[in-house]
Amino acid sequence: MTFGAADALDLLDWKRQVFSLYEQVRASSDPRSAWEHWRTTRDRLYREHTQSPLPTERRADFPGCSYFEYDPRARVFARVEPSEPVHCDVVASSGAAFPFSRIGRAQFALAGAEHSLDLLWNDGYGGGLFVSFQDETSGREAYPGARYLLDTVKGADLGTKGGLLVLTSTSPTTRPAPTTPRGSARSRRRNAACASRSTPASGSRANRPRRGRRSTMTRPASPLSGG
Repeated sequence: MTFGAADALDLLDWKRQVFSLYEQVRASSDPRSAWEHWRTTRDRLYREHTQSPLPTERRADFPGCSYFEYDPRARVFARVEPSEPVHCDVVASSGAAFPFSRIGRAQFALAGAEHSLDLLWNDGYGGGLFVSFQDETSGREAYPGARYLLDTVKGADLGTKGGLLVLTSTSPTTRPAPTTPRGSARSRRRNAACASRSTPASGSRANRPRRGRRSTMTRPASPLSGG
């Protein structure tokens, strides 16, 4: 597929809208309303935007992603524990490896227990913070691969509060395949499946979870995770 100026402008519009969406989420004083706005906007982009990962023929009747129920307990504030940078490669679903550096840990309390996740810095052009995880829902009720809580190079950034990172497992997204705009046919099929089965940035889920189950954000997924 040829990538031309028209594709570039369409992709730029998609990026603007995603960055603007997260800005609106950060500015909201009501996390639940912000989550609902995130969810509605993402579904609209998947349904209407020319850069949607969904095949064109599936967009008009796309019902939206399935989501875990909103849970305010899943919104946590993490203190950053710095460490000496350690290089690692993060492997995408396509098999391509991207350079990152582990720069610390995000420490937080969830469900009465202490947890931590790796803080990775994107060493590629533009930089950015990346935090991913897996939990007991991964591969059963959610996307089997890592979901990311933060990927700031793409705008997925919930900000800070009182010097603490804001993290929420009701708003993780799946790690997208690194493709050119609209990607290859194979990548588009993969992304379309993720769009309909997994977790976009406000609390989606792969399949309807069983009663009483929820995303718990308890297992780090980066290659340098220490538990």
